[in-house]
Amino acid sequence: MDAVTYLKEKARLTNNCGLSCDICKFEHLCGNIQNSDPEKAVKIIEQWGNECPLETYMSKVLSVLPLAKTGILNGNLCVQDMFNIKVDCVNMTECESCWKQPYKE
Repeated sequence: MDAVTYLKEKARLTNNCGLSCDICKFEHLCGNIQNSDPEKAVKIIEQWGNECPLETYMSKVLSVLPLAKTGILNGNLCVQDMFNIKVDCVNMTECESCWKQPYKE
């Protein structure tokens, strides 16, 4: 796991420290574990990230319409239309990059 991914996943896990320490996977060690045992800190974040993958627009659609993947990948389905969000299609290299963005309710 690279450093950027670690920091993003840690922020997602801890809700930027908006969680109660009693339910956090770091178990009151947040400030110290990165310094005292960085390998353990990375392992905790990596394991949690694997158990709780980030929901994307694609995973949201495929959870209810599993056959939609072909339409997504060939550009027949647009995240902009399905979720009523603004997308800058001109600067996107492919539709899949839009679909892999984090889902926001």
